Amino acid sequence: AELSAYVFQSQVRTWALEYAPDIAFVNSRIDTYVNINENCNAYFDGNLNFMRAGSGCANTGRIADVNYHEWGHGFHYYSLVSGEFDGSMSEGIADIVSVLNTADPVISPGFFDSGEGLRNVGPNRVYPDAWVGEVHTDGLIFAGAVWDLLGELTEDLGEEEAYHKTSQLLAAAVK
Repeated sequence: AELSAYVFQSQVRTWALEYAPDIAFVNSRIDTYVNINENCNAYFDGNLNFMRAGSGCANTGRIADVNYHEWGHGFHYYSLVSGEFDGSMSEGIADIVSVLNTADPVISPGFFDSGEGLRNVGPNRVYPDAWVGEVHTDGLIFAGAVWDLLGELTEDLGEEEAYHKTSQLLAAAVK
């Protein structure tokens, strides 16, 4: 888990150095803790914290999407220039950071022992109809909108340019 988390954190930082180099968080040391004696979770509290495998879940430190997602919470928190930190927006931002780093709308495939992932940003969710008052589910509205934007831009600009433009727009919008 230590090596996996190191590699995944290096990868997401490389993405951020290209699209948000002005955010101090990108160039800060982030302590990462793995194999915490709990299961089926991870969290960002200024540090990155990943749990052991168990209770039907994989070791979260060994899953790329979970690493990208938790880093995404810090990216959101430290990017804010105006407005307030919102939990559902943070979940959506963290999910789309993961998606942009994996090119897969399924968040954390293999999270569960069954092989299933946690969430999917692909299905269309529209505010206010899809709002349910749960931050992970409500965050899919924002993440899904960015995923849809990526798809539209891909049709117009091609895959590589669409990826770059979407990443640039996300970094600007998070502020």
